Amino acid sequence: RKLLKLTENNQYDYLTKDDISFLLAESSEDGAMQPQLEMIEDALDLKELDARNVMVPRTDIVAIAECASIPDVIELAKEEGFTRYPVYRNSIDDIIGVLIIYDILKKDIRDDMTAGEIVHEPYFAPENMDVDVLLKEMQSQRKSMAIIVDAYGGTAGIVTIEDILEEIVGEIEDEYDDDDESDVEQISANTWIAMADVEIDRLADDFGVELPEGDYETIAGLILDHLEKIPNQGQFITVEPYRIQVLQATDKKIVKVKIHKQTR
Repeated sequence: RKLLKLTENNQYDYLTKDDISFLLAESSEDGAMQPQLEMIEDALDLKELDARNVMVPRTDIVAIAECASIPDVIELAKEEGFTRYPVYRNSIDDIIGVLIIYDILKKDIRDDMTAGEIVHEPYFAPENMDVDVLLKEMQSQRKSMAIIVDAYGGTAGIVTIEDILEEIVGEIEDEYDDDDESDVEQISANTWIAMADVEIDRLADDFGVELPEGDYETIAGLILDHLEKIPNQGQFITVEPYRIQVLQATDKKIVKVKIHKQTR
């Protein structure tokens, strides 16, 4: 549905995004509508995002081999806590479908079956697809997960309906979310423990930690920009006045860091 406004010549015209944002701001000067205002403005901003902005990146995908047994799938689901998994044939670039854990509860699923036998047809989308278009496509095709592909046809990441809705309403908690787990924890006046995929802007906005900006968005990106390699656990960089130490890392990515503000 489109919203209309009345012009000086008594003609109706469409309201633009800026018009709507202005009206919402004017109607919430007392702050009472702030949560609703932010939610609506986030929805309006969807048109400015593409799939790569909201996807779970390739390096963080938890996928299942086509030949995996049902008991193995159940064990993985217990460890990871997700309800949907991409299923691949030869590599992560060869996704053949999406497995939904709830399907295993059906009576006709046997332990001697494999993941590849119970997958749903995958939905593929380019990484530059607008998020609002992606959401409509996923809804129309009744797909809860999209496989995001790059310009060469390789798997760039995955997006779920939940990922998109979180852009509008904030972090959505489901039955598998850990209420006690936080991606940033302030442990003293000048020290923070954070997951490496936390965005630099969020640290500044929520915690006043002003890290330098560059061709990266996350703490991990900042560290990689300085070191030009995956660091080992315990390694650190200094970006005055902060010292950032790697607390946890794999051979593919940085997982957790400690940020300490040095005082003279």
